Amino acid sequence: ESEVTTGASSDLQMVTSMAKQMVTVFGMSEIGPWSLMDAAQSGDVIMRMMARNSMSEKLAEDIDAAVKSL
Repeated sequence: ESEVTTGASSDLQMVTSMAKQMVTVFGMSEIGPWSLMDAAQSGDVIMRMMARNSMSEKLAEDIDAAVKSL
């Protein structure tokens, strides 16, 4: 019986994070050359609030789709 272990879970989290960086930081998708700060990466409360409000819901959905396709 297959099961997901902690190691596999960590691998999946790292791959997902890398794919999100490829899309949002390096512009490696059809969305275009965006450079968007991930709110979780900032320790500053004001910067997290600005990052959360810096993109439209449509753009967020497009980013999620691009990450999923990677």
